[in-house]
Amino acid sequence: MKNLLTGVLAFLTITSFAQGEYNYESTWWLRHNKSIVYNVPGVKNKTVDITTTRIKNEKKLHYKKQYDSNGNLTKYSKVIKGKELTLSQNSYDDRGNVLHVKQFKENGKPKEELKIERNTEGKKLKLERYQRGKLKYTKNWNYKPEGCIEMSTTHKSNGKLSYKWIYEYYSECDKKRSVLLKANGKVKKEWTYDCKQEGEQLEKKKDVTQVCKWEEVDGDYLVKVYQSLNGKGKTYKTVSTYRSSDTAIVKVQRYNDKEELTSTYTYDFSYKKPLAYAYYRKGKPRYETIYTYENGSISSYLSKRKSKVTHKAIYVYNEDNQLTQMKSFKKGEELSRITEISYN
Repeated sequence: MKNLLTGVLAFLTITSFAQGEYNYESTWWLRHNKSIVYNVPGVKNKTVDITTTRIKNEKKLHYKKQYDSNGNLTKYSKVIKGKELTLSQNSYDDRGNVLHVKQFKENGKPKEELKIERNTEGKKLKLERYQRGKLKYTKNWNYKPEGCIEMSTTHKSNGKLSYKWIYEYYSECDKKRSVLLKANGKVKKEWTYDCKQEGEQLEKKKDVTQVCKWEEVDGDYLVKVYQSLNGKGKTYKTVSTYRSSDTAIVKVQRYNDKEELTSTYTYDFSYKKPLAYAYYRKGKPRYETIYTYENGSISSYLSKRKSKVTHKAIYVYNEDNQLTQMKSFKKGEELSRITEISYN
């Protein structure tokens, strides 16, 4: 898992989300590292020692994670022969939003760096991303008085404009249109929100994605549907189900242009407590992950590929409900790793 995350991060560039409706900047890798181990949140004002032993060769990997008074990860280190090597350092605002991230190679040289400026509400105003100590690009965001986004830009390291996003609204934050412009001012993509109901007939338009949104009430649940028709005439749909009483998340389902289910996410009324993820191909589950909880904390998870178990993990907690051990199993049966956790 760690190697996969590191590999993906290394390839994050300005083009990663250049095709989307929003000038998105991914920090999911930071959210993952904030966990003590997979899906277990950090603790407040603690330094956590994490030692993983590979059963096959008895090799040990030792890491340290330091958390602030809000449970945010401030420092992540690897320990080799008693020497602590800093891999990342992070700082946050009072709301817990990240402001500065510095990542290092094991030799101490800079790897990745994020500098973020935010407004009083915590929304991003400016972001600079560096790789190996050199500026890669800069992003800026502007907002309407109501708080919704009005414009965003991305600039190359030399300051030249790469892309500009412009947003239009019917009133306040009721979106009407989004436009992605190239540096020369030509429209690259467009999103329109004229379609307001299910079944409305649409004709495809080149480089324009037409969005329809509607809501339904099904007993104790609220169902929100987001359906889009892209410039190639393909329709995609996302169906989100919430508990009506408090709009707590229950389930999210996504469908492709053939109206085939492609993924399902179920939750225990919170995005922080996933129950299961499933990814489908031609209507059949290809990858699945199932979670179980005890006393509000994750107790195990099981991963499958084509219905066959590929990985299993079991979590052990102390009387203070702090995670002390995680056992990992190959194919759900063969013990492959034991991770021990202690707190200071």
